[in-house]
Amino acid sequence: MMSEEEEDDREDDPANMLSSSKPLATTTSITGNATSNSTTASALVISASFKAGMDGIDRDRIDAIILRESKDTVYMQHQVKRDEKVNAKIRQMQALLRQKTETDPHWERQILQQLQPEIDDILAGRRNRSTCCVVDMDMFFMACELLSRPHLKDKPCCVGGGMISTSNYKARKYGVRSAMAGWIGDKLVEELSGGKETLIHLPSNFQLYKQKSKAAAAVLQQFDPHCKMYSLDESFVDLGPYLLLQLQNPSWNHSQITQQLTTSRQQDKTTASTPASIYSAPTASSTCSEAEETDAMLQLFSRGDFLKVATQTVALLRQMVCEATGGLTCSAGLASSFTIAKIASDVNKPNGQKLVGERLEEDVWPFLRPLPTRKIPGIGRVSAKTLAAFSIHTVESLWKERALVRLLFKSATAKFLLRASLGGFKKDNSSSEEEPEEGDDKDDAAVIKRKGISRERTFSPLQTWSELMNRLEGIAWMLASDMQKESVLARTVSLKIKLQTFDVFQKSRTVDAALQKGDDLLKHAAEMLQELKKEVGSKHRFSLRLIGIRCSNLVSEHDDELSPMRQTMTKFLASGHGAVAAAPRKLQVVADQKQQQQQSTEMNSGVSTKGAPVQALAPCQQAPCQHLTAGDAANEPATTPKSHTAHCPVCDELITASSKFALNHALNDHVESCLQPGAPVRSLTTTRGIVRKGGAKANGGAKRKKLTDFFRST
Repeated sequence: MMSEEEEDDREDDPANMLSSSKPLATTTSITGNATSNSTTASALVISASFKAGMDGIDRDRIDAIILRESKDTVYMQHQVKRDEKVNAKIRQMQALLRQKTETDPHWERQILQQLQPEIDDILAGRRNRSTCCVVDMDMFFMACELLSRPHLKDKPCCVGGGMISTSNYKARKYGVRSAMAGWIGDKLVEELSGGKETLIHLPSNFQLYKQKSKAAAAVLQQFDPHCKMYSLDESFVDLGPYLLLQLQNPSWNHSQITQQLTTSRQQDKTTASTPASIYSAPTASSTCSEAEETDAMLQLFSRGDFLKVATQTVALLRQMVCEATGGLTCSAGLASSFTIAKIASDVNKPNGQKLVGERLEEDVWPFLRPLPTRKIPGIGRVSAKTLAAFSIHTVESLWKERALVRLLFKSATAKFLLRASLGGFKKDNSSSEEEPEEGDDKDDAAVIKRKGISRERTFSPLQTWSELMNRLEGIAWMLASDMQKESVLARTVSLKIKLQTFDVFQKSRTVDAALQKGDDLLKHAAEMLQELKKEVGSKHRFSLRLIGIRCSNLVSEHDDELSPMRQTMTKFLASGHGAVAAAPRKLQVVADQKQQQQQSTEMNSGVSTKGAPVQALAPCQQAPCQHLTAGDAANEPATTPKSHTAHCPVCDELITASSKFALNHALNDHVESCLQPGAPVRSLTTTRGIVRKGGAKANGGAKRKKLTDFFRST
């Protein structure tokens, strides 16, 4: 079990912000500098941190208002305790520095010498042309709402009531920003405007936001068929191939270039030995080689011609996005790495663009080094405060004190900060091996190659087991859908919970067989939730305000070595034990033996190497099902006079087979066919295997069916 200090907390998660409820009079007031010194607000809440459109605001006054109004909330009390832990960590670092200085006066010189090969490797991985583009929609949710409410353009507005999703630039001048409690935003606007203005709250419309995001994505994919979108409003686009075609064929228009890019992509798919996946190491290497080849060819053209075409292309991209979305504007940054491009996309907001050249001394360092460390993606409240304790406030000082950073921070964090001080260069310009410090902006980090995929939801505090399981079920199936879209499976499943007191706990488990299905995710998550309830419930009131499931240790579903189960099933069928009579089914028989083996595995029918039961529908928190083991199946005669039957829990069709093992397999395949798009579905919930604590009731109070019920009927 992981405690809160050990979690990788995402700072911009609304669940980490001020409670949407008003201050509690019964809580203890904040003591010490937190109430007397408004500058500590930046160490407690991100509401006081940097955001586009907030330049020139009276930050000290805003910080003071935030602290005054929220000092008695449960969240602020919790943040003060966390900040005290950060202070303790800083004191430990200071003690380490004093000890190192006393025992080894030449430590800095030695570390600088050790760092030089690493620095050379980082710089060698940079692109020689600025082809990395980050496109960021301007105040996206708010802009979508203003399309139908143009009269609110010059009034302070926001999307969201209890928790603000985003605000317009007028509201940001008063310090109102995303992930802020609505009542705090109301107070800021009222007080800073002298009572002349009030904050207007608009309800969210995620269907509209998704629609506009898809429209923008369709445009961006014309410029880069492989572009990555990790949120509704931000995209990472590699313009290298597009710019190369434009420079090679000056007379070509956008349609001709797009057609050529699409044709090349189709040819790549045809000739590729394995399907493309950002989780596959061979694919990542090939992408790296393609980027290097494109970069080398772009150097054949003059720098002036390249910059001219690049500037025009980004402008065209932004114009097409605006037209496709019905008037939504976006800002873009173009640079030699996605880290720099992300920072640049924020410079000329709204509706602007910034190009940072590829030359280090003339372009990159003059742009980066004056910036506050907080501007670097991945450096959040915790790292910024820790660095500031050692007089590191800018990227330039981060570079100058690189030896000190390597001494004080853990290896992964120190490498991340060194790379950040140089501009985040990496050979493939699309991923990062390092992790930001705990408490920092993980979702802002310049990482494109995903190490995990997760879903979490914040809600009003829940206590009953049925309520928690309802939430957990929805999260598990949403995550399963995400994994299917990404064509990945996971070997590690983690559960994250946040108590009403904002204390966070996590639990993880690694499984032998890679998972993707909602049933499997729910089964493991529910078991971990029960374990956490036993461990945490004895010390805290088990009232949750957030539940999340994260899958990591990802593998592509096209990998032939996904799990021991696939190998075990293959050996089992090859040995003759699997020679059972075929059960009638609606699925088309596939002639290819390899496809048959893959299909049987993906249908979730397997045999445990330890003799564990074969599960057709993975039940959650049920008594052990009386399935047949591998040994039982092996001992069955080749032909069995008795016919075994069971009804499909989805369509109620009668399934017949010559043995219980064959029935298990046939029922599993049949259920999968019923759940395919276009198939009639009567009761999906009966196939999910969800059992509430104490015996769940579903569909008018009927007890959920278990697979053992079907076998008992035979």
